[in-house]
Amino acid sequence: MRRDYSIYLLACVALLIGLVSCDPNNIPEESFGTSITEDTTTVAGTYTISGNLTVDAVWTIEPGTIINIAPDCGIDVSSTGRILAVGTSDSTITFRSGNTVPAKGDWYGIDDDGNGSQYEYCVISHADTGLDLGASAASVKHTTF
Repeated sequence: MRRDYSIYLLACVALLIGLVSCDPNNIPEESFGTSITEDTTTVAGTYTISGNLTVDAVWTIEPGTIINIAPDCGIDVSSTGRILAVGTSDSTITFRSGNTVPAKGDWYGIDDDGNGSQYEYCVISHADTGLDLGASAASVKHTTF
């Protein structure tokens, strides 16, 4: 009995082409809504904030995360909110302009009035204000503006 292996061969070739053409850097970005109202952890990846974001709870951001912020938008941490953005020297957390060609002032920045936010090994670029800690009890270490 002779088997026709052409179907199996075609399936293997299609699978191989799919694997070779897979670009791990071309993963679709996830988007945020307008507020974080319960404790949330954002795993490493690329995210987009397309409107003003209010943080009213604890927002933990893992090392290696990139957050693109749309023009004329910003992050507002309320007095009940807190951002725990603790990166490492090898894996920073980046807040940046969502524009293709970024420029200073593209987005407003982070206005943190929270209680105990932490920004370590972060990069905050192309914001108008960067990080405003007016009434915050935040700590900032090894962060670049």
